[in-house]
Amino acid sequence: MDPHRKAVKGLSQSYAEWRAGLISGVDYALTFRLDEKGSDYTGSVAIFFDLRKVPRQPLTVDFREGRVARLTVNDQPIETPAYNNLFLSIPSQILRKGQNHISI
Repeated sequence: MDPHRKAVKGLSQSYAEWRAGLISGVDYALTFRLDEKGSDYTGSVAIFFDLRKVPRQPLTVDFREGRVARLTVNDQPIETPAYNNLFLSIPSQILRKGQNHISI
């Protein structure tokens, strides 16, 4: 199985299975601020998850066509996030076995 994700809409079954084998206990905390005069909104998401082992390649987080103002992983700021308007690629060096926290 190729754990590298291609920059296309959707998620291949093989990548989804690979990622599901690494991650458990996923929990999200979402916050939204709606614009009363239009359809724009801002928000943030905190993602908590357990990682069975640290992968050799980046781990991706689906985040389609948004704007990333700030990204932190395990309280470490990512100055230039790898983002292609489909997903964020989280560098494996800042992930750890066990509990992880990503804030967007």
